[in-house]
Amino acid sequence: MIPVGYRIWLWTEGRSVVSSRVARSGVSVSLRAVPGVTSFAMGDGSTVSCGVQRVWSRSVAAVGDTPCGYAYEVASPVGRPYVVTAVTSWAVEWSAAGESGVVMVTRSARATIVIGELQAIVEQYR
Repeated sequence: MIPVGYRIWLWTEGRSVVSSRVARSGVSVSLRAVPGVTSFAMGDGSTVSCGVQRVWSRSVAAVGDTPCGYAYEVASPVGRPYVVTAVTSWAVEWSAAGESGVVMVTRSARATIVIGELQAIVEQYR
């Protein structure tokens, strides 16, 4: 469980540029996929869009905040975690047989997250 108000890091894996080239029977095909903005639907009605993301690690977390994060304001309902959906747009540049172009592609993934409230009782001891 993550407490209400705690800023969580958002990122997607594999956000680097991907390139490939294949030649067969005298035809060469080149592809280059470039990641764009990722939109995170947080499951509570909010959306966060991020171009720059930083993967969380203990060493990175110790030195600062993330360029892409979110803090829930309300706990998820009991037994019903929030479903976070990430959608990343990719520009796929291609060339083959003297032709070229760009195709826009989106990829999505989902994860669940439980958000709860932390409560404390303060008592004065004598």
